[in-house]
Amino acid sequence: MTESKINFLKMKNNFKQGRVGLSMVELMITIGVMAIVVSAGFVNLRNFQGKKALSNEADSIVAVLRRAQQNAVGQENASAWGVKFFNQVSGGDYYQVFYGASYAAGTAESIKYLSLGLKFTSPTSGNSTEILFVKGTGLTNVVTVVIAESKDLSNTKTVSVNALGLAKRDD
Repeated sequence: MTESKINFLKMKNNFKQGRVGLSMVELMITIGVMAIVVSAGFVNLRNFQGKKALSNEADSIVAVLRRAQQNAVGQENASAWGVKFFNQVSGGDYYQVFYGASYAAGTAESIKYLSLGLKFTSPTSGNSTEILFVKGTGLTNVVTVVIAESKDLSNTKTVSVNALGLAKRDD
Protein backbone atom coordinates (compact mmCIF):
# COMPACT_ATOMS: atom_id res chain seq x y z
CA MET A 1 0.00 0.00 0.00
CA THR A 2 1.13 3.53 -0.72
CA GLU A 3 1.65 6.06 2.02
CA SER A 4 -1.21 8.28 0.82
CA LYS A 5 -3.61 5.35 0.90
CA ILE A 6 -2.50 4.49 4.45
CA ASN A 7 -3.09 8.11 5.56
CA PHE A 8 -6.52 8.05 3.94
CA LEU A 9 -7.45 4.85 5.76
CA LYS A 10 -6.24 6.27 9.09
CA MET A 11 -8.31 9.39 8.52
CA LYS A 12 -11.34 7.27 7.58
CA ASN A 13 -10.88 5.23 10.75
CA ASN A 14 -10.58 8.40 12.88
CA PHE A 15 -13.74 9.78 11.31
CA LYS A 16 -15.66 6.62 12.19
CA GLN A 17 -14.48 6.89 15.79
CA GLY A 18 -15.51 10.58 15.99
CA ARG A 19 -11.99 11.98 16.36
CA VAL A 20 -12.07 14.31 13.35
CA GLY A 21 -13.28 17.90 13.77
CA LEU A 22 -12.75 20.96 15.91
CA SER A 23 -12.36 20.77 19.64
CA MET A 24 -14.35 23.12 21.87
CA VAL A 25 -11.17 25.09 22.67
CA GLU A 26 -10.40 25.62 18.97
CA LEU A 27 -13.97 26.73 18.34
CA MET A 28 -13.92 29.21 21.25
CA ILE A 29 -10.58 30.68 20.11
CA THR A 30 -11.94 31.12 16.58
CA ILE A 31 -15.10 32.84 17.83
CA GLY A 32 -13.03 35.08 20.12
CA VAL A 33 -10.72 36.18 17.29
CA MET A 34 -13.70 36.87 15.04
CA ALA A 35 -15.37 38.96 17.77
CA ILE A 36 -12.21 41.07 18.18
CA VAL A 37 -11.94 41.67 14.42
CA VAL A 38 -15.63 42.64 14.14
CA SER A 39 -15.38 44.98 17.16
CA ALA A 40 -12.35 46.73 15.70
CA GLY A 41 -14.25 47.18 12.44
CA PHE A 42 -17.21 48.80 14.21
CA VAL A 43 -14.93 51.17 16.15
CA ASN A 44 -13.22 52.26 12.94
CA LEU A 45 -16.59 52.72 11.23
CA ARG A 46 -17.86 54.95 14.07
CA ASN A 47 -14.68 57.06 13.95
CA PHE A 48 -15.03 57.42 10.18
CA GLN A 49 -18.69 58.46 10.51
CA GLY A 50 -17.80 61.09 13.14
CA LYS A 51 -15.05 62.57 10.98
CA LYS A 52 -17.31 62.59 7.93
CA ALA A 53 -20.12 64.35 9.85
CA LEU A 54 -17.60 66.94 11.06
CA SER A 55 -16.31 67.59 7.53
CA ASN A 56 -19.84 67.83 6.14
CA GLU A 57 -20.86 70.32 8.84
CA ALA A 58 -17.79 72.49 8.17
CA ASP A 59 -18.59 72.49 4.44
CA SER A 60 -22.20 73.44 5.21
CA ILE A 61 -21.07 76.38 7.36
CA VAL A 62 -18.72 77.59 4.60
CA ALA A 63 -21.60 77.44 2.09
CA VAL A 64 -23.90 79.41 4.41
CA LEU A 65 -21.21 82.06 4.97
CA ARG A 66 -20.55 82.39 1.24
CA ARG A 67 -24.26 82.77 0.53
CA ALA A 68 -24.59 85.47 3.21
CA GLN A 69 -21.57 87.29 1.76
CA GLN A 70 -23.03 87.07 -1.77
CA ASN A 71 -26.35 88.42 -0.49
CA ALA A 72 -24.52 91.37 1.10
CA VAL A 73 -22.57 92.10 -2.10
CA GLY A 74 -25.80 91.84 -4.12
CA GLN A 75 -27.56 94.07 -1.56
CA GLU A 76 -30.42 91.59 -1.09
CA ASN A 77 -33.19 93.26 0.96
CA ALA A 78 -31.09 96.46 0.64
CA SER A 79 -29.10 95.32 3.63
CA ALA A 80 -25.95 93.88 5.12
CA TRP A 81 -26.04 90.14 5.82
CA GLY A 82 -24.52 88.07 8.57
CA VAL A 83 -24.33 84.81 10.44
CA LYS A 84 -24.33 84.45 14.22
CA PHE A 85 -22.97 81.31 15.91
CA PHE A 86 -24.33 80.26 19.30
CA ASN A 87 -22.58 77.83 21.67
CA GLN A 88 -25.30 76.82 24.11
CA VAL A 89 -24.51 75.81 27.69
CA SER A 90 -27.33 73.28 27.43
CA GLY A 91 -29.07 72.19 24.26
CA GLY A 92 -27.77 72.07 20.73
CA ASP A 93 -25.38 74.62 19.27
CA TYR A 94 -26.67 76.47 16.20
CA TYR A 95 -26.07 79.31 13.77
CA GLN A 96 -28.51 81.80 12.34
CA VAL A 97 -28.43 83.78 9.09
CA PHE A 98 -29.79 87.33 9.33
CA TYR A 99 -29.91 90.60 7.43
CA GLY A 100 -29.73 94.10 8.83
CA ALA A 101 -27.23 96.38 10.58
CA SER A 102 -26.57 93.74 13.25
CA TYR A 103 -28.05 90.53 14.62
CA ALA A 104 -29.89 92.44 17.37
CA ALA A 105 -31.34 94.99 14.93
CA GLY A 106 -31.71 92.59 12.02
CA THR A 107 -34.20 90.07 10.71
CA ALA A 108 -33.56 86.35 11.11
CA GLU A 109 -33.62 84.53 7.79
CA SER A 110 -32.80 80.94 8.76
CA ILE A 111 -31.52 78.82 11.63
CA LYS A 112 -29.46 75.62 11.49
CA TYR A 113 -28.56 73.35 14.41
CA LEU A 114 -25.30 71.44 14.34
CA SER A 115 -25.60 67.74 13.60
CA LEU A 116 -26.02 65.41 16.56
CA GLY A 117 -22.66 64.68 18.20
CA LEU A 118 -21.06 67.99 17.15
CA LYS A 119 -20.51 71.23 19.06
CA PHE A 120 -18.74 74.56 18.76
CA THR A 121 -15.51 74.95 20.69
CA SER A 122 -15.13 78.50 19.36
CA PRO A 123 -17.21 80.42 20.30
CA THR A 124 -16.80 79.00 23.78
CA SER A 125 -19.66 77.60 25.86
CA GLY A 126 -22.36 80.17 26.63
CA ASN A 127 -21.01 82.68 24.08
CA SER A 128 -21.72 83.68 20.51
CA THR A 129 -19.83 85.08 17.53
CA GLU A 130 -21.32 87.37 14.91
CA ILE A 131 -20.06 87.78 11.36
CA LEU A 132 -21.51 90.76 9.49
CA PHE A 133 -20.85 91.24 5.76
CA VAL A 134 -20.98 94.91 4.70
CA LYS A 135 -23.70 95.78 2.18
CA GLY A 136 -22.28 96.26 -1.32
CA THR A 137 -18.71 95.08 -0.59
CA GLY A 138 -19.06 91.91 1.47
CA LEU A 139 -16.14 92.96 3.67
CA THR A 140 -16.20 91.76 7.27
CA ASN A 141 -14.25 91.25 10.45
CA VAL A 142 -11.78 88.35 10.65
CA VAL A 143 -13.48 85.46 12.45
CA THR A 144 -12.72 81.82 13.17
CA VAL A 145 -15.31 79.22 14.15
CA VAL A 146 -14.24 75.78 15.42
CA ILE A 147 -16.50 72.74 15.55
CA ALA A 148 -15.64 69.45 17.23
CA GLU A 149 -17.03 66.02 17.95
CA SER A 150 -18.75 66.09 21.35
CA LYS A 151 -17.14 62.79 22.37
CA ASP A 152 -13.64 63.72 21.09
CA LEU A 153 -12.93 67.45 21.35
CA SER A 154 -9.50 66.93 19.78
CA ASN A 155 -11.19 66.05 16.47
CA THR A 156 -11.99 69.52 15.09
CA LYS A 157 -12.59 71.46 11.90
CA THR A 158 -11.95 75.18 11.64
CA VAL A 159 -13.88 77.59 9.43
CA SER A 160 -12.31 81.01 8.95
CA VAL A 161 -13.45 84.22 7.31
CA ASN A 162 -10.88 86.82 6.26
CA ALA A 163 -11.39 90.60 6.07
CA LEU A 164 -12.41 90.36 2.40
CA GLY A 165 -15.26 88.04 3.37
CA LEU A 166 -13.73 84.85 1.98
CA ALA A 167 -14.95 81.85 3.99
CA LYS A 168 -12.94 78.65 3.91
CA ARG A 169 -12.43 75.43 5.80
CA ASP A 170 -8.95 75.06 7.28
CA ASP A 171 -7.81 71.44 7.47
